[in-house]
Amino acid sequence: MIERTIAVPVDPDALWRTLTDPDELGWWLGEQVAWEFEIGGTVHVLDEDGDAREGRIEEIDEGHRLRFVWWPVGDDSRMSEVTYVVEPDDDGSLLTVTERPCFVGAAVASASSGGDPWTSWDSRLVGVLGRTSQYAVWC
Repeated sequence: MIERTIAVPVDPDALWRTLTDPDELGWWLGEQVAWEFEIGGTVHVLDEDGDAREGRIEEIDEGHRLRFVWWPVGDDSRMSEVTYVVEPDDDGSLLTVTERPCFVGAAVASASSGGDPWTSWDSRLVGVLGRTSQYAVWC
């Protein structure tokens, strides 16, 4: 999992627009960004190297929190979940971005075979998903 928090010297509304407006997003997330900004809406990102990602918006708490999953086009086994959290700060806003891998289908079952004692509960829970559905997704 990757998690970063930065202080941004703009008010939360301006930061939220930068994070959600495809015209604003394009300059930092990818060369071309298109999404249906609603829960269940599609996500399409093409970066400057020509790599394309697609995804789905999972959660919107307007002005505060956005969560989506995305993956390289044609390879949902490399799905990850991205969350943006915007909070007011004395000098503007705090932005926390988290990205963590998801395990999809057969990858769910294989992830449950890990031997790291610090992730044993994660592994066990992934194993439950692997037994309940071949189409399970765990992030």
